[in-house]
Amino acid sequence: MRLSHSEPAIRHAVVAISTIHERAAGKCQATVTDMNDCFAIQSYNKAITCLTSQRSVESSLHIPLTACVLFVCLEFFRGDVFAALRHIQGGLSILNSYQDSKSERRISATHSPTSSYSSNPVEGDIIQAIKSIFSQLHFVNALFDPTSSPTVAPSGGCLNPFSSTPLVFTSVAQARQMRYDLGNRATALIMSASKAKYSMGISTEQITDQYLLEVQFQRWTKAVDEFMVRQYQHMSSQEQKAAKVTMMHALSSWINLSTCFSPEEMVFDQYKDKFQKIVELADGIIRDGSRCPSQALNPFSFELGLIPPLQFTVMKCRSPSVRRRALAILGSSHWREGLFDSYRAYKVFSRVMAIEEAELDDSQASPDCQSLFSEAGVERLPSEVARIHYAHMTCVEYGASQQPLTIFTKPNGVYGEWCIKQEIIKK
Repeated sequence: MRLSHSEPAIRHAVVAISTIHERAAGKCQATVTDMNDCFAIQSYNKAITCLTSQRSVESSLHIPLTACVLFVCLEFFRGDVFAALRHIQGGLSILNSYQDSKSERRISATHSPTSSYSSNPVEGDIIQAIKSIFSQLHFVNALFDPTSSPTVAPSGGCLNPFSSTPLVFTSVAQARQMRYDLGNRATALIMSASKAKYSMGISTEQITDQYLLEVQFQRWTKAVDEFMVRQYQHMSSQEQKAAKVTMMHALSSWINLSTCFSPEEMVFDQYKDKFQKIVELADGIIRDGSRCPSQALNPFSFELGLIPPLQFTVMKCRSPSVRRRALAILGSSHWREGLFDSYRAYKVFSRVMAIEEAELDDSQASPDCQSLFSEAGVERLPSEVARIHYAHMTCVEYGASQQPLTIFTKPNGVYGEWCIKQEIIKK
């Protein structure tokens, strides 16, 4: 807020966000008119004009980065996926340039006795905080626009997988930041293997990277478990919620990382216990919210919360009971987390589940899913060829009444040709 007093670009951006927030307060599905308020758009344009007119010098790098975060928040509010991704990618590019120039100056200072590396400590603190935000936005960008490849260096430092020094967390924020860093590196590896695994093209280097990341996730998990035992009772309700959300995201990242080299969807069946844990943590957050208003889900949140791991659970966990529990949470109310929408996820992944379970007799017509259990009470799961490998939701404008969905399956075996179908889901 202090920057808004001295920097016109930041001031106008804050005014734009405040205006739309006031118009849409308490609404998850605010009207298009709310999101295109004339005064808000004018302030938004003024912020961009101010920023481009003073573009500039490295000493004020924190100004465009701060503005970029505000612009992303504004577009999250407005539901404009394309504009939000442009701002995210712009911010990541600025950070990459900053990191590259910082490294060059350090090398120069090392080799030249007359040169010195110095920086504004206030600006450095601001950039570090912004970098933490972009660690989360990097994940959003990778999911919604996997074709782009901007990267940002980990802001919490690299975790040595073989260090004999115990990893100890002193705050939820510290654990969450390291989870973002590990998650982003895992996501990059997962995406690099997304095509290669169907042609047996996984490299030795990728296998090594997977192993090192799994060891780091194990160290992270052990440190978080120990931290929770020590500190959970002393945490505020918001910290407890943040810890549970962080653990949900870590579990989904761990499952995705561990399975990323297998072309078979049935590999996810062995992780039912971890999918159950994701749903139990989400259930706990919902229950806490019903008892304590301060922990209730907000209609809109800038930060990622329950939706991505629940969405992943419904997509990849074929256990009918666990899957339906995850869907029930997504459909229990309507809320948004950045570009993620609980109601959209509920509608889309209900359809994904129905397609996969269509081969299992009358499962679609059985709300209590009794037909998905054998006479011995064992869950019946879709066969490998009936499973959907990818379900891509095409980005649509805010307020659109239909959601295009592209489904990728392998009906002739995992090394056979892709079968690609498109559907329109009515919201």
